[in-house]
Amino acid sequence: MPSFETVLKDIQSLVGIRLKSIKPGADITLTGIDVAERRFLLKTSNGDNKSRPFSEIENILKALNAEGIVHVETVLAGSGSSRNQPETILANLPYVDYTFIDKKKHLLIRDEPSHGLGKLNELDLLEARGIVDRFKARRTSLPVQVIVTSKLRETTTALVALGGDLKALSPTAYSVTVQGRLLWVVTPSILNCSVEGAYALLPGTPSAKATLVGTLFGNRLFEEPNAY
Repeated sequence: MPSFETVLKDIQSLVGIRLKSIKPGADITLTGIDVAERRFLLKTSNGDNKSRPFSEIENILKALNAEGIVHVETVLAGSGSSRNQPETILANLPYVDYTFIDKKKHLLIRDEPSHGLGKLNELDLLEARGIVDRFKARRTSLPVQVIVTSKLRETTTALVALGGDLKALSPTAYSVTVQGRLLWVVTPSILNCSVEGAYALLPGTPSAKATLVGTLFGNRLFEEPNAY
């Protein structure tokens, strides 16, 4: 999966190109990249000059590398309007495609380029359906526990030695079924956990004091403050 530094170099190749948006009528032209201020400079189809922070692309890429497929508006919740602009920048990269799930736009990251630079590529119906079905199946199979560790290989190997059934969800996330219990083992880079360890996954509505840890396979994970 590409790093942000790699993606940033590829985005530099889009400067000066009119980028077609998945949303009709929202095309943009990337006019420059302000590395010092960490912002992308662009012009809208109406001729307005705008800029978007690097952090938006970083957050979307982080979710893509973790999950393979993301709903941009969910990832950027609370990040202001015109969230289709960072979506447009990424969708015009050769290794990012798009599709629709429940009529909502989703970006997908590819291991190899699937289209030209500065072009959009919507998945054909058959391929999109296969990815959507796998995504929905994975989203409904929630674990009882999420193990956050920088020692991914050692942890998964130990669980397999205990009789666990191991499956790769992404390069930095695995599911392990041990004695009928489903666990996810992920690296800290996927989430923003300050402390590595095992976290119980409890259903319910987060409190006002809960902290958003991250989004994993379509699920927003929150950490509640210690009640004691």
